[in-house]
Amino acid sequence: MTEKNAGVPKRRGTARTGACATGLSLLLLVPCFWQPQIQAGDLSSHLYNAWLAQLIEHGQAPGLTLARQSNNVLFDLMLGGLMRVWGAAAAQRVAVSIAVLVFFWGAFAFVWSRSRPRQAPWQLAPCLAMLAYGWVFHMGLFNFYISLGVCFGAMALWQRKARWAVAVAVLLFGTAYVAHALPVAWAVGVLVYGRVAQAMAPRRRAWLMIGALAVLALTGFLVGAFFPTRRGADQFMAMTGADQFWIYGRYYIGIAMAVLGAWAVCFQHLLNTRGATRTLLDVRFQLCALSAAALVLLPGGALLPGFRSGLDFVAERMSLAGAVLFCALVASVRLP
Repeated sequence: MTEKNAGVPKRRGTARTGACATGLSLLLLVPCFWQPQIQAGDLSSHLYNAWLAQLIEHGQAPGLTLARQSNNVLFDLMLGGLMRVWGAAAAQRVAVSIAVLVFFWGAFAFVWSRSRPRQAPWQLAPCLAMLAYGWVFHMGLFNFYISLGVCFGAMALWQRKARWAVAVAVLLFGTAYVAHALPVAWAVGVLVYGRVAQAMAPRRRAWLMIGALAVLALTGFLVGAFFPTRRGADQFMAMTGADQFWIYGRYYIGIAMAVLGAWAVCFQHLLNTRGATRTLLDVRFQLCALSAAALVLLPGGALLPGFRSGLDFVAERMSLAGAVLFCALVASVRLP
């Protein structure tokens, strides 16, 4: 092959990947447009707040002022800006579409960065798409949703270790914080644990994992001792991540169980390929196990000092992160 023609297959592969990504993005956004109105929990509250903020800015709401805060506002700011241009009906569809794409492609990039064959994880795209429209989307927790997607993208860039990638990752973490602080704290913990574990001999990682479990248990005890907290059986259901698919009543239990069964097959294939010992000492498996354990060891909700309302649905939110971690784990082997 001549030097002139050497780059042709690469360009064709890039063009094919771009075409697949574009087609998948369009298909992914169909649920945002196939109904007269998007039904997603807190979305109506976000719309109302954005509309009310515009009235306050124009002096049309006497006695009301805008409260300034540094996080949990990114989706509202984006929604308010879009409402000024296109109105509420179009703004909600565009804002939600952006949120879906940010989460899906952030999660996709993260799973890709953890895959050993270094091939795009197209086989896991349907699962990630289902997660994108799971419980968190259904509840309309869009600031958390966007923050988690941006954090996944930042962690994927951090994995490259190039200076420019790390710089962009830091900027993305800052953007994610404006949306919601919880995914940022979780992502930093994942990166720190991964860096420490990779610096250790594989046989000693078991002790690191035991120590991390002890820290989580102690943290959960101290938070429960000093602050009002909530715990419930739903925290155990969130450990697998399959609870993200159980959103519309008992009829969706079958879907959740079917996904859980498919994940079990993937995990069994992982064990057959890599062996139990190697899998247990893998940093990706340990992160999955720790994320699942944290959903039970830490409170499901807490009222922290300085806040009028508590941080609730912690387990249900973070089970989405755990599900993506599992996809990254099974992407470390070539699936059949």
